[in-house]
Amino acid sequence: MRRPARPGFWLVVRREWRWITRDRAAPILIFAVPLLAFIILSAVFSQQVIRGLGVVVVDNDRSQKTAERMMKANSGTLRRARYGPATPSRRSTFPPISSAT
Repeated sequence: MRRPARPGFWLVVRREWRWITRDRAAPILIFAVPLLAFIILSAVFSQQVIRGLGVVVVDNDRSQKTAERMMKANSGTLRRARYGPATPSRRSTFPPISSAT
């Protein structure tokens, strides 16, 4: 019969180190995966931030309440434009998608 393991920090460290050295997947999971994630995330987020993009809000509701909300959200810098119903000249400039049969 096996005797119970003694408690202690260094005993736990030794036991875990034995597990890491015996299991082939453990070093990959412990070291390679976090390193790879760090490299990928640092490459993605090290790019310059794009600023100053224009935003267009189409107010189909045309109520005073939505106009006030948009003005408040944009610190009064929003220019409001009204658009009428879509006429054939205002519809998409792209040709319609035809299904190939």
